[in-house]
Amino acid sequence: MVIMNALADLEPRWSGPWHENELSELPQAPGVYCVCECAPDDSNEGWRAIRPLFIGESANVRQTMLASDQWNHWRSLAAKGHGLCVGYQSAPPAKLEIMQGAMIAYYRPPGNHRPAWL
Repeated sequence: MVIMNALADLEPRWSGPWHENELSELPQAPGVYCVCECAPDDSNEGWRAIRPLFIGESANVRQTMLASDQWNHWRSLAAKGHGLCVGYQSAPPAKLEIMQGAMIAYYRPPGNHRPAWL
């Protein structure tokens, strides 16, 4: 029930995506972010998110993404020739952790799950 309550607070739309070369344009605000595998979107010369790779939460999404040391790991999860982009969902600081958990449970991104043998 806790997961469903957290999802009820989310709109079904993420803002973005911001390509990994556009991280300085991410909001400097609290929220849940999703690092996604992306491909060029020829229809509007932007990027199209293909699948979520990692979901996190931060009091300042831009700062967290710019400082992250996980980009090489996330790139290793994407198909050859694809890039990375970031989606953003604003969230009140008190709900960041529970909203992150709900989104991980819903999307099950590979970057948030450890192999059972670890």
